[in-house]
Amino acid sequence: MQEQQTAHVAKQQRNLANPEGLYETVNRGIALIRAAGGAFTQVTRGLSTPVTRTGAGVYVVTLAVATPSANCQTTSSVYGAADAGIDVVHTSDTVKTVNTFNQAGAAADFDFDVSFAQLV
Repeated sequence: MQEQQTAHVAKQQRNLANPEGLYETVNRGIALIRAAGGAFTQVTRGLSTPVTRTGAGVYVVTLAVATPSANCQTTSSVYGAADAGIDVVHTSDTVKTVNTFNQAGAAADFDFDVSFAQLV
């Protein structure tokens, strides 16, 4: 009970220090992927395994620290074509699936970056 009260007081203190209601975040992982043109290279941090390409435009990212979807803030960008799209799906607390697609909505390989932060 004491631990819960201490955590509650700490959260209230953070809220007082942050009256706009902005959340604090903890970085959980980042991936920079080059996939256009058939090449597949990556630079990652905070992942338990390298990013896996499972098919055209489909990539599996496994975070080293569980980050539930309710508390996960994802930022992503896709590069290579003005009409390219990206979607990040929270498959589980540690596994996230990144889909890249063309203007017609068909899966296609594009360069992208994605980062994951946990709201605290």
